Amino acid sequence: QTKNIYRIHILPIFGDKFVDQISPLDCQNFITQKSQTFKNIKQIKSYTSKIFDFAINMNYIDRNPMKNVIMPKIKKTRSDNFWSLEELHHFLDIVKETEPFKHFALFRLLAFSGLRKGELYALKWADIDFDSNLLNINKSLGRIDGKAIEKSTKNESSVRTIYLDDETIDIIKQWRNFYLKEQSQLPLTKLNISNEYMFSYISSNDKIEPLHADYINNVLNRIIKKHKLKPISPHGFRHTHATLMSEIGIVPSNTSKLLGHASSQMTLDVYTHTTKTSEKNSIDKFADYLNKAK
Repeated sequence: QTKNIYRIHILPIFGDKFVDQISPLDCQNFITQKSQTFKNIKQIKSYTSKIFDFAINMNYIDRNPMKNVIMPKIKKTRSDNFWSLEELHHFLDIVKETEPFKHFALFRLLAFSGLRKGELYALKWADIDFDSNLLNINKSLGRIDGKAIEKSTKNESSVRTIYLDDETIDIIKQWRNFYLKEQSQLPLTKLNISNEYMFSYISSNDKIEPLHADYINNVLNRIIKKHKLKPISPHGFRHTHATLMSEIGIVPSNTSKLLGHASSQMTLDVYTHTTKTSEKNSIDKFADYLNKAK
């Protein structure tokens, strides 16, 4: 991720310049322009500044031109990266009817659990208890130089055990049956799949591999484009999950535990949105309360 920050955002501007010829004004213009398109502008400034700090240590320059850059004030806007209940059901119906069952199980679990994409990729069959409907989330899957690597969750609060509804459990059970059929076609069939990833693919050399980083993105974008749906990202399912939980009146503290947030305020600040349904429910409840007081 750090390499990509430099490759995509920093090097195209400063990569071909001598470090001692970059002025504070160059840095100010760079940060001002980047703030219009990049959300975490502090990260961009920090990463760029590290190069100048290293140049100072190597005696190439005397001062860091990034040091006194004025950070632009960024107006916080609510993300539209979520679906309404109707939009979510419409999408899941499309996936169920037109896509492989693996995709239906994958997106159903993503929508009904609020998992991060990396947490979903890291799930193994041992992480789910079909008898008690419990899913254990204790790791994430990332990649370094294209190689899949298991890592810890985003923070301590992200390690959690969540309850899944009966229908989602049944869908995952059906996917397990499909998974076992795929396994049976391999030259070396494994009797125990508990340590295998719940969602994976079989490579050209008959090896089971975890999903590549853009797998969900590619499938989701293809479906959205083909059926002319409102665009959202895979993380939009997490937004949708939190928003609908809020819409039906689930208290923020419970939602934050399910999402693996350190506090309910974080959930309120980042993931919940005011929808037309929640607005109507609020007004109806308020009117009912006032009418009863007559």
